[in-house]
Amino acid sequence: MKKPIIILASLLIAILVAIKVFIPFFYDDYIFSRFYDKSTEYFDKNWKPVNSFEECEFYREIRYKSDGTPIGEVKDFYKSGQLQWIGHVSNVKPFTREGKCLNYFQNGQLASEGEFKFGEKFGLHKHYYENGQLKQSGEFTFGLRNGLFSFYRENGVKYYQSICSGDSIIYKGLELEKVQEKYDIETIKQAGTYFLAAEKDFKNSDFQQSAQNCTQSLSIIPDNSYIIFHRGKSYLQDSTTINESRMDFESALTLNFPEPYKCHFNLGVGNKMQENWGTALLNYENAIQQVPNYQQGKEIKTIAYFDKGECYSALDSNYQAIDSYTEAINLDDTNPAFYVSRAYVYLKTSDNSKLPNVIEDCTKSIELDSENENAFAYRSMAYLKSDNLTYAKYDLEQALALNPYNELAISIRDEIREIEYAQYTPTPEPVDWGNLLNNAHTLYRIYETGKDLLNGRFKKAAKDLAEDYILYKIFNNNN
Repeated sequence: MKKPIIILASLLIAILVAIKVFIPFFYDDYIFSRFYDKSTEYFDKNWKPVNSFEECEFYREIRYKSDGTPIGEVKDFYKSGQLQWIGHVSNVKPFTREGKCLNYFQNGQLASEGEFKFGEKFGLHKHYYENGQLKQSGEFTFGLRNGLFSFYRENGVKYYQSICSGDSIIYKGLELEKVQEKYDIETIKQAGTYFLAAEKDFKNSDFQQSAQNCTQSLSIIPDNSYIIFHRGKSYLQDSTTINESRMDFESALTLNFPEPYKCHFNLGVGNKMQENWGTALLNYENAIQQVPNYQQGKEIKTIAYFDKGECYSALDSNYQAIDSYTEAINLDDTNPAFYVSRAYVYLKTSDNSKLPNVIEDCTKSIELDSENENAFAYRSMAYLKSDNLTYAKYDLEQALALNPYNELAISIRDEIREIEYAQYTPTPEPVDWGNLLNNAHTLYRIYETGKDLLNGRFKKAAKDLAEDYILYKIFNNNN
């Protein structure tokens, strides 16, 4: 009889131990915590304690043992009542997380999840976007990054990976799972050292050295589309290596670079720099068609529309340029360059019905940037063409004050001077005939008595006035 009891007791102990190992907080959550009252604590937006619910942005439900140690599950809430965080803590000062912890957005969507040991991240941690898509994932060992980290866009595209060791990034790229399978850690570190140097060179504007370090990294681990793309960007900064940049962007596309719109956009930039307007327009259109719907994609799409406007303007396709600038403004109405560029193209159309559009766009550009010399110059031209000389002169003064060498402003100044000269009618001064006759009579006598001694301008003046006097005498004698 004792033997079955021993077996049953051993089994029960094994179950209890297994629960403690695999569900470490089971007893605290479901048994012991019931003996302790739940407390509610209030915090402001910076998680500093406040006294009441009215003052708080967050509040916490927590139980404490008699010695002040937290016990059981801890829950943090937004003021709305939506769960913000749930997990376990071994201490609240400092706040020391233990076990699996979950964070939530205000919309109830999971924000992050991961294990903690003694308050440090341990194992796989994941972060999410508010739409539920995975944002990043990576392995930790007591708070240090160790292993593969992957990063994703809001549309779910994995755009970047890194391999970490001892909390330091040792290599970057894409499809790094295959790299880890094919290369040992020392080779990965060697290739990574060159690329990390390339990134630093790029930030320091040493683009040639950046490209060289990318090449060194690719000589160790080839076909990394992320590094090839980066080298293309380095080449693009130098007008003498645009063709090399083009080859890198096309190579990255061939290797299925996960964000192809960036390659198309940069191809457009290179062709625009070389004034290949038609090819650049095709590149930008490809970029626009492939841009995903998230913030960085929106920024590139905006610039692509603006650059399309520049290309169309260079081709004198003015109304297509206006449409492209308008698309850019619809996406970002805070950039003064978009408005002033569209104003310039409105002027290029030579359509006087568009002059109000020029004035409106320049005014908006000046509101956003009060030192925009071209906006003042274009608006001055529009006012001049609208026969508003007063406003034209005012804007001209502003443009020249900002830049005395602004070519358009100088040409407007010359045009205004011509208009004002044509409109100028001098007021004749009254003739003092008495004084004139006295002078003429005096000079007549000088001329007659000493004309052989006079020369130059005085002789001619004396002769002219003497003739005036003779004519006057003749005129009076005849009358």
